[in-house]
Amino acid sequence: MKNKLLFILLLSLTNLFSFNDVDSIFNQSNNLYNSNSFEQAIDGYKSVLNKDINNGILYYNIGNCYYRLNNLGYARLFYEKAKLYNPTDR
Repeated sequence: MKNKLLFILLLSLTNLFSFNDVDSIFNQSNNLYNSNSFEQAIDGYKSVLNKDINNGILYYNIGNCYYRLNNLGYARLFYEKAKLYNPTDR
């Protein structure tokens, strides 16, 4: 019983630290976007997607990066994905 509780505690701490890492990457990507480093921001946002974290804001931000790079096809693709998470958001 003690081993199971220890395992659960360690697993919880691991998840907590991985979310902090995701927040850090997301914030760095936002800073890159704000400094007009859109390609690097896309890489950061996509690395968060690779951690199986999907949400509308993430897809929307990627769409904005592609829009700023004048890659309108990719921009629309990611805007449509964002819309799937937030269908009522214009």
